[in-house]
Amino acid sequence: MFYDYQIVIHLVYMAKDAHGYAKTKQKNNN
Repeated sequence: MFYDYQIVIHLVYMAKDAHGYAKTKQKNNN
């Protein structure tokens, strides 16, 4: 269970990081 929790947290972190990266990339293009 703890291992599954770690995976979920990791996925959420990656999703947030990817979203922030996309936002920054969009800003630079404009």
